[in-house]
Amino acid sequence: MSSGLAPGWRAELIEVWFGQLSASPLGRPDKPPHLFARDAEWAALAGFAADARPGATLGVVSGRRRQGKSYLLQALATARGGIYFPALELTETVSLRLFADELIRFSGAPVPPFRDWLDAIPYLFRLAEDHVVPVIIDEFPYLVRASPGLPSIIQRELGPGGSGSASRVRLLLCGSAMSVMGGLLSGPAPLRGRAGLELAVHPFGYRDAARFREITDPKLAVLVHSVVGGTPAYRRELLREDTPADIADFDAWVIRTVLNPQTPLFREARYLLAEETEIRDPSLYHSVLAAVAEGNNTTGGIASYIGRARAPAQGSVPGRGEVGPGHEPRPGRTPETCPGPARGQGIRHPGHRAYLLLRCRLRP
Repeated sequence: MSSGLAPGWRAELIEVWFGQLSASPLGRPDKPPHLFARDAEWAALAGFAADARPGATLGVVSGRRRQGKSYLLQALATARGGIYFPALELTETVSLRLFADELIRFSGAPVPPFRDWLDAIPYLFRLAEDHVVPVIIDEFPYLVRASPGLPSIIQRELGPGGSGSASRVRLLLCGSAMSVMGGLLSGPAPLRGRAGLELAVHPFGYRDAARFREITDPKLAVLVHSVVGGTPAYRRELLREDTPADIADFDAWVIRTVLNPQTPLFREARYLLAEETEIRDPSLYHSVLAAVAEGNNTTGGIASYIGRARAPAQGSVPGRGEVGPGHEPRPGRTPETCPGPARGQGIRHPGHRAYLLLRCRLRP
């Protein structure tokens, strides 16, 4: 159904919004030609980085892996002449050493060794007191795992009397561990109420995904999207540019890619669960997915299938609220029918849909 609005209206709305927030906006760079789609996301990031007012600001960028977050943020750092620091799973001492090296590359001047983040964050904010500098810390959950107090240190420096009051750093924290990133700004978290930007990078929608995969047949585009969704990296990294040539090739494509144990996508759902550090019982989540694959499309049905009370089962649906456990059966369609990939239509994450498709296809 058409909304009656011109294409790109979301990006234009975000540009207006951030233009109102920026008292003296800098020139905003055009979206680089190598970035496919992501107009609204680029407008939000460019608007955030263009705010020339004094005072450091914080933004949080989250999303599942392989959605192109790093690609997008690297492009912003390059366009604005900012700092891009990809964190690694290392100790605090080694991470601080690598962070100092990145600041040396940016400033071209010596940087004293940091004893801890209490030294590093104020130094970073003092580095940009006369001009705006976007600073992107990617895979921020890695740093939090080694240094749990880092968010509270950032909070202190952003607050009254902190080093951020005279700074023009535009700090962007990015990560794929949704449980960690979601907790940064929620409840009693130190950074709650501090962020001026909270951007979630989602998979491409159906139309963008079809254009990205260069699929012109609408029916084929729907079938492919129902199986692997719109995650950009699935096309190049996990499926190595393998796209069905036409409708007749679709079933063969599913077998040689999604259902092939030799392809990474075959185990994607398991890996996605393993990334969530707060999940203590992965078997429960797999059981919920199996319940949906067997045709249980309601919370009560899922709870009955896995042998758990309704409330705990509802809280165990993987990513409920951003993934969705499944829709009610359509009129005339029973849970026993198994119409290929449409069976998992309520599951919006490709890894979960692949799991359901596998269960559905292998049923006797």
